[in-house]
Amino acid sequence: MSGVPSSINDMTGQQHSRERTASPAASQPALLDSLAPPAAPKLPAGSAQRLPVAQVLLETPVPHLDRPFDYAVPTDFEDVIVPGCRVKVKFSGRDMAGWVISRSETPTTAARLSLISKVVSALPLLSNQVLQLAEQVAQRYAGTTSDVLRAAVPARAARVEKEFAGLAAPEPEEPTQPPGPRQADLALTSFGAYSWEQKILQAVQDCLADGGDAIVVVPDQRDVDRAAEALENALGEDTVARLTAEMGPTPRYRSYLRLRYGQARVAVGTRSVVYAPVSKLRLLVVLDDDDPSHTEPRAPYQHVREVALLRTVQTGAAMLFLSAHRSLEVQRLVERGWLEDIAPGREERRTASPLMISTADSYQQERDPTFQQARLPAAAYRAAREALAHGPVLIQVGRTGFIPAVLCERCRTRQECPECHGPLTLPAHHGQSQTLRCRWCGLHHRRHRCHECGNGTFRAGARGADRTAQELGRAFPNTTVVSSTGDHPVAEVGENPLW
Repeated sequence: MSGVPSSINDMTGQQHSRERTASPAASQPALLDSLAPPAAPKLPAGSAQRLPVAQVLLETPVPHLDRPFDYAVPTDFEDVIVPGCRVKVKFSGRDMAGWVISRSETPTTAARLSLISKVVSALPLLSNQVLQLAEQVAQRYAGTTSDVLRAAVPARAARVEKEFAGLAAPEPEEPTQPPGPRQADLALTSFGAYSWEQKILQAVQDCLADGGDAIVVVPDQRDVDRAAEALENALGEDTVARLTAEMGPTPRYRSYLRLRYGQARVAVGTRSVVYAPVSKLRLLVVLDDDDPSHTEPRAPYQHVREVALLRTVQTGAAMLFLSAHRSLEVQRLVERGWLEDIAPGREERRTASPLMISTADSYQQERDPTFQQARLPAAAYRAAREALAHGPVLIQVGRTGFIPAVLCERCRTRQECPECHGPLTLPAHHGQSQTLRCRWCGLHHRRHRCHECGNGTFRAGARGADRTAQELGRAFPNTTVVSSTGDHPVAEVGENPLW
């Protein structure tokens, strides 16, 4: 090589010669290491002899910790720690709660394992089916599995666990039959054969007759009470379990364990009941899937409709979406053929639907000269008067309170609270006390004056349910007016008019 000193060439040649001579010997240790058996697991003293390793899913919202970690099972807990139970472990020097996913003979890491610190609950609360569903929901909504399990498994009540100690919890069956029918239906009325209660009852009865379990998800507590009452009257109270937050921690935990141990076959509740640990799920019913209550307010903000779709695909269970009107998401699945439309036909719907008259159209306005001034249009007044001869009349108002908005009589400015700038309302006793009340902070303002013009007289900007009830009492004398609001709800009214 020209331009390169001979000494460098000689050194380079000698180095290459030594590498060629040492290459076979150097490769032998690497080959032997690859053929050698793996190193024995580094288990701490006091580990169990049988299945000494437990895979634990930590209860943490940190995304990169959303995976099982290996821990050693202590000898004292060898027969207590089972898949699905809750434990406490040391992680980075802190005590953390977690779920035992499984147990094995060997760990998945060569690092030295730590012992499980404490068994929080020895009951197998978490089934493998619910765990897989939680993992799918977390993946779909870009969350963590523990966040989903927080909504799926209710808070622990230690006293309740004594009732189930020593019992065997059945594992959910794997789908062995063809997938059940996936359908979308409409409830035309709130009572009778077309009501959603009867449709749910019929679907659940068919499911139980086929040997399966059912889950019914409804929007709120009122719907839970109606659905559960209908099911309990027909199937018995022991067959049905309610799952709602309003029940309180102890009854809710008891209902969850009844479903987990197969003592109840029908789960009825709000959004968290979609994770109910029934063992033979054959039917999943969702009522009013477009109701905002079906959205979980905590991360990862999963929706009942999506969770139900994931679970019916996972288990092969039948699916029924039931509502008074079809949501866009369900209609899209119907048009794609994924859901079967079993809603009543057009003529059947027209027969069951009530007669509706718009009092704001030009036809009614031409025949009602007092339309702009009257609180109750003439057509509505005549319809209510005729209907009172046959039964109660329902008048729905869009606002609560007496007069929820107040305007200045002179400048028409909307009145606000001087303290928090919330809207001022006019209570029913304003004529005597000359007092306005803030809807936000609740302060009473006596002899309030308009902040724009200083005027002290006001007019109603809107009328609420209480004011409407007062006006109806004057319009229909000798007729009892029942006011039902959020503060004082009335669940039902008798069949006969109240005179």
